Amino acid sequence: EVQDLLEQEGIPAYVAVAAGHGFSPKKICIDQCESPTLYVLEPDSSVPAIFFGMQGFNLSDLQRIVVGMPTHPGAKPLLSLEFEQGFLPVRLGDAMVLRGLVGVFCNGRSDVQILQ
Repeated sequence: EVQDLLEQEGIPAYVAVAAGHGFSPKKICIDQCESPTLYVLEPDSSVPAIFFGMQGFNLSDLQRIVVGMPTHPGAKPLLSLEFEQGFLPVRLGDAMVLRGLVGVFCNGRSDVQILQ
């Protein structure tokens, strides 16, 4: 399951670098709290048991997910995760986790817009 993967190992992804310099390989993960937070780690990092002092994106602040579907075979899907305080562009390393990832990020909330 995608949620277990996010909590225990993280999922490889490419996260946009500031000032429009493309995407950098990272690992995304969430904590196991009642109100989960999304964290961006270095690709070779292990997922910590406690995220004390780390900056993250509280998923309860997620307002919209914009999904850019790949236009050709082998292209990686692009997500724009839009929060109250900004957005996080993420290019997934594996298209197979897209649906599960969106489900985990929405966490049963009907107020999160999903646009394709």
